Amino acid sequence: MELSDGEKCDFQSKINMIFQQYDLPWLLSNGRMIKINSTQFECDLQRKALELVHELKDAEPKFKSAYSELTTAIEDFDKGGYQSAINNAGKSYESVLKVILSADRGNADKLTNQYMDNFLKVPETMNMTGFREKVMMSLPFIRNNSGSDHGAGAKDIIISKPMAKLALNLAAALNTYLIEEYKFCLLYTSPSPRDVEE
Repeated sequence: MELSDGEKCDFQSKINMIFQQYDLPWLLSNGRMIKINSTQFECDLQRKALELVHELKDAEPKFKSAYSELTTAIEDFDKGGYQSAINNAGKSYESVLKVILSADRGNADKLTNQYMDNFLKVPETMNMTGFREKVMMSLPFIRNNSGSDHGAGAKDIIISKPMAKLALNLAAALNTYLIEEYKFCLLYTSPSPRDVEE
């Protein structure tokens, strides 16, 4: 007997609640068991990012790539594939940017500039260009300078587990930030039912 879509969703929520309640480093997502890093902060950060992207993926299929890339990055990290984890973490971040910007192509530098010009809102005490360069380009800096994306050339590059973990956590944090801003923007720019009636 197979569960209906509604039953699957309910089952997944209940299982994930038990994992969270007992601080178990696992997440059931879309029928797949995903091991999350063992520390609680990282577990919560990655879980939230995956849940947000998954929720959007169901409503807007264009988020499917970002979800798959972040899931793959976590799996790569768990298997010790640190270069691949960094690369997929970076891909996930760029995919989220591309969806929000309705862009088909572009690297992180171009995409974050475009995001800054069209969407970025920061407190008056914060410089927008500084935020883009120091915060939004932190993960691309790691990806582009670790040999994970463009190849190491003749050098034998060894990526440490902490460096890969940093990249993964940055992807989770940056994706969460972008998606929450995106959802907030949709919420406050969509017409109210009263506007539609008029």
